[in-house]
Amino acid sequence: MIVRYPPQEIIKAITFDPRPVIAQVEDFAPGTLIAVEEIGRGYRLNDHFPGDDLTGELIIEDAEQLSSRPVTRVIVRDPTRSEEDFVALARHLGLQGVTYFVGWRAWLDIAPDGVNKATALAEVAAGFGVLGCRRTGVR
Repeated sequence: MIVRYPPQEIIKAITFDPRPVIAQVEDFAPGTLIAVEEIGRGYRLNDHFPGDDLTGELIIEDAEQLSSRPVTRVIVRDPTRSEEDFVALARHLGLQGVTYFVGWRAWLDIAPDGVNKATALAEVAAGFGVLGCRRTGVR
């Protein structure tokens, strides 16, 4: 997602169908916390995340509701699992057509294929006429 601020204006948002990912996570790792981002508002989630992991409006929904419309990202979280467990989960899911990143404290971000901070930064930089960095491969 590319946002101009202030005032907040969404310039571009790339979405994907979260149904396959949510169904796979629920089948393989029942009880895992799942959230989908509501742009500029907060998150829809299947249960509360620990502490202040997520901010904004938090709306509890079941898996069917979470899967009901395209999203910019899905967050998978389980504070009882290690980062290694989450790498195994990602490998087991064989996530196709999405980009994923295993983050801190057993956190898995899932986004549309090819969408990440580097691709967004490259697009913003190109809009300003700035060429990408060779080291990162971003152009």
